[in-house]
Amino acid sequence: MASSMKLEYPLTDVLPNTNHARDKLLAKIFQFRREEKDGLGTKDEDFALLYAYALVTGHIAKHIETIGEELDKLFKVLDEEMIKLQ
Repeated sequence: MASSMKLEYPLTDVLPNTNHARDKLLAKIFQFRREEKDGLGTKDEDFALLYAYALVTGHIAKHIETIGEELDKLFKVLDEEMIKLQ
């Protein structure tokens, strides 16, 4: 995304999506809390930082998507026809 802005060149049509990775992280935290909570003596407060991380990354991902949409408006989207040699 940064190189697209600097070079004023279109983005590729597929940007990575972070929602799946974030959902997997939350699922693993939930699974760990359910299975290991009693054995390790962890409390809800112990997981606050991980949940804050997941929340913040979700907000950042939304802002990155917005920036990507603006770049699409400015430079369009890179397709195969644009990169063919003539």
